[in-house]
Order: sequence, then structure tokens, then C-alpha cells
Amino acid sequence: MSQKPTVRNPDGNVFFILGACQKALRKTPETLERFKAETQAAMEGGETDYHGMLEICMKYVDFEIDDEDDNA
Repeated sequence: MSQKPTVRNPDGNVFFILGACQKALRKTPETLERFKAETQAAMEGGETDYHGMLEICMKYVDFEIDDEDDNA
């Protein structure tokens, strides 16, 4: 199984995160289309909230957070 792409330092806005995930998935068009279909269905059906959308994202990509801001 191939490794999931990584999204680094995602912003808290769900639409920014969705865009960053789509960008990360560009190299795998079939996976990108599944991701788009799943997130769009979740939004249209009102089936999920912010945390639910993040769960969908985490099925397709890994998130990496830099802790540089914590040292200030």
C-alpha cells in the first residue's frame, strides 16, 4: 500500500484544509476524485461537522504540524 501524502501546518479553516488536501492528492487523480466525492456528499447532506470533515481528510492524507510557534 502506498503512503498517504502529507499536508504540513494546515490552517484551522476547513475550506483551506480541504484545498490543501486536494492539492496534496493531485498526483493520484482517482484518489482525488474519491476524496472530492466524499467531502462534497458530506457537505451537501449535512452529515458532518468540522471534526467530521477532518476525519474524512485524515483517511486520505497525513497532517504534519511544526511546533515552532510553541517555543515563542
